[in-house]
Amino acid sequence: MAGRHSDAQVGAIESAWRVLCRTTARAFGVGFGSCLVLALVTLGLLAGQLAPLLRTARHDVLAAWSQVNPPQANTADFVPIHFSSGNPYGVNTFLYQEVEDTKIRLSLAAIKSAGFGFIREQVAWQEFERGQKNSYWDERWQRSSWTNLDRLVRLVQEYGLQMVARVDYPPDWALPPGQTWHASPPADFADYGDFVYTLASRYRGQIKYYQVWNEPNLTIEWGQKPVDPAEYVRLLRVAYQRIKEADPQAVVIAAALAPTIEQGPLNLSDLDYLRQMYEAGAKDYFDIASVNPYGLRSGPDDRSLAADDTNFSRPIQAREIMVQYGDAAKPIWASETGWCALPPEYPLPPEYGRTTLAQQGAYTARGYERVLREWPWLGAMFLWHFRMVDNRLASQQAYYFGILGDDFSANPVYEDLKAAASAPPLLYPGFRQEDNRALNYSGQWSVQGSSLAAGGALELAASPGDRVSGRFWGSELTLVARRGPGAGSLRVTIDGLASTTDGPLRADGGGASLDLQSRVDEWQALLPLARGLSLGEHAFDLEVVTVGQGVAIDGFLVEAQSERSPLPLLIGLGLGLVAMFVVVRLSRRK
Repeated sequence: MAGRHSDAQVGAIESAWRVLCRTTARAFGVGFGSCLVLALVTLGLLAGQLAPLLRTARHDVLAAWSQVNPPQANTADFVPIHFSSGNPYGVNTFLYQEVEDTKIRLSLAAIKSAGFGFIREQVAWQEFERGQKNSYWDERWQRSSWTNLDRLVRLVQEYGLQMVARVDYPPDWALPPGQTWHASPPADFADYGDFVYTLASRYRGQIKYYQVWNEPNLTIEWGQKPVDPAEYVRLLRVAYQRIKEADPQAVVIAAALAPTIEQGPLNLSDLDYLRQMYEAGAKDYFDIASVNPYGLRSGPDDRSLAADDTNFSRPIQAREIMVQYGDAAKPIWASETGWCALPPEYPLPPEYGRTTLAQQGAYTARGYERVLREWPWLGAMFLWHFRMVDNRLASQQAYYFGILGDDFSANPVYEDLKAAASAPPLLYPGFRQEDNRALNYSGQWSVQGSSLAAGGALELAASPGDRVSGRFWGSELTLVARRGPGAGSLRVTIDGLASTTDGPLRADGGGASLDLQSRVDEWQALLPLARGLSLGEHAFDLEVVTVGQGVAIDGFLVEAQSERSPLPLLIGLGLGLVAMFVVVRLSRRK
């Protein structure tokens, strides 16, 4: 019997072979995924780790196959998107359940250190308005029922993070008659509205994001009765109106929809549920849509799209629905995502798929990378989950999504995400607003509100020498600026090479001149800054030369153009499948 290796060793082996496969693919024109299959299965025989490596190989074959003829989707990638300029890294936490300040601080310090910008925390209504309506008193501890949440909100702010409050679970007195299941809509939606009004009033200026319910397309989250999108929209409308009444600056997130292909009546496909939400008038009652794109039984590179299957690409289909209903300017946030590192010795079949700890880390980091590069309409993605506070939950499969153990030991996924999230931010393909975190302004820029601006505001230069710089990932970069008589000029540097853009009607780069009249409206100018670059990271610097009657930046367009033939991928895929067949046959003879 071949020897066993640690999960860390297997991860190191996979990483080394991925580098080798990329090099081989570049040298011989064979598809990376298929070349990887050939290498991993051969290595699996030598290392005695055939099962996890074949699982990786299977995922890479699915990814390679899905890229041969990728499905086309109308996702309106260059529409300006609100709430998409900040830190995209978020994580689900259970900090309200912690008793000790020390553990909350340890958690928040680890979250901040890893580069996360958000936490998502359940705010269970039943914990606050307890025995009766308008009673916010904890009889057991003889104190305000807000005490623990006050502490958590204060500490979240202290550590420079933002919190999404997921509000659900009514108290006993608010449940429908005979109902004892707390993941149930209340008997009177006005009671829920009163609670979220009180919540948003109390934490005005402290909590900005409120999520109305969780996974209402599952019966287990909707009172164990048939789900009802129209009924949820009525609840959403009440909550939206009361939250905005309490705090006009608050942002309302629609409930995260669970990925499922069921057709009711108890559970309903997330795609069908979203369509029915729009049909019921949901469009006017949320600022951000939400999905839960779990990896489940494939990796992050599986680009297949099907109504009767779920994978990491599922949000693309939700985005198409939003575009169809004229809601393209709103983002989607992923409220829960991740891969389950279920131990090999776990006694039950995997409910959420299975990866090794090393695969979990690699897949999660690649998942975030794919979202950043390909989905400009997805603003933030919340990993499920940071750490469960009770090790007795280790009997549940959901426990093994965690990036930290209950003893605060870090799994590989923590370090992999830390490396990704702590890297300097980039502008990625899509329309990127002027306040994107990847942009560095120096000088005397100021924010100017404008109803004509894509995001409602502009960055306005004050004097010559004001600069904006950053890095982008792509092959083409365009400045979106205010157009008008007497507008100023900029000196442009791309990867250390300088050119100049003068005025609102010309863009000079490498001697080329471009007439923008036919490409812009009367207010906005599109100034091409870089064209035909190699696909990858590039640096840019814009310096104000003359201000004139105004230099106002509305955003940047980043494009990623690459010419890839599917032929090498098909050849490599064929070789990989043959290799897999041979290895499996050989393994059965042992």
